[in-house]
Amino acid sequence: MKINSYKKHIAIILILIIFCTALILLAIKPAAKSIIAKRNEIQKEYLRFRDLLNMGHGLEQTKVNFELVKTSLDDVENVFLVFGQELNFITDMENVAAKNNMEQTVSLATNKISKQQTNEIIPISLNLHGNLSDFINYLNEIESFDYYINFESIEIGNESNARNKSFVRQAEEEVLETSAGKNKLNFKINGITYWQSH
Repeated sequence: MKINSYKKHIAIILILIIFCTALILLAIKPAAKSIIAKRNEIQKEYLRFRDLLNMGHGLEQTKVNFELVKTSLDDVENVFLVFGQELNFITDMENVAAKNNMEQTVSLATNKISKQQTNEIIPISLNLHGNLSDFINYLNEIESFDYYINFESIEIGNESNARNKSFVRQAEEEVLETSAGKNKLNFKINGITYWQSH
């Protein structure tokens, strides 16, 4: 009887093992595959939505950047002198010279205009007479103009002696070393101005 009950227990265990294996193979494994497939689909959708969200933030940032550029466009346009307003430019130059006790002659070389994309470059020559400290103040005020003037060379000298310096700082340093700034000097500045059509 013990053998019979032992065989019954083994048979029941085998049947349970076979039943569990069949249940796993037929019911749980396909459900697990389905769950894994759904998880992968959800992960793909999550990544797609995250990319779309990032693109949306990128578009918002692009709009903000565009507005910043648009508002600063007026500042950039002020860098250029405008054709037809040459008298205003010359008047500004004369006012700065008079304010700093400088005698000045302004020459725009309109016969040497060169094009640069939508703008034009016109060489400028300034002949000045005054003392060094007034000249430095004059240069500082010219640099504070909204529009841009690029000085390429400055010649500094007295009536009998003129020296050419390619850079403004070199010219200022040399004159500071040799003069206390009270003597009247001659200054010749060559540079370029940037113009746009109005």
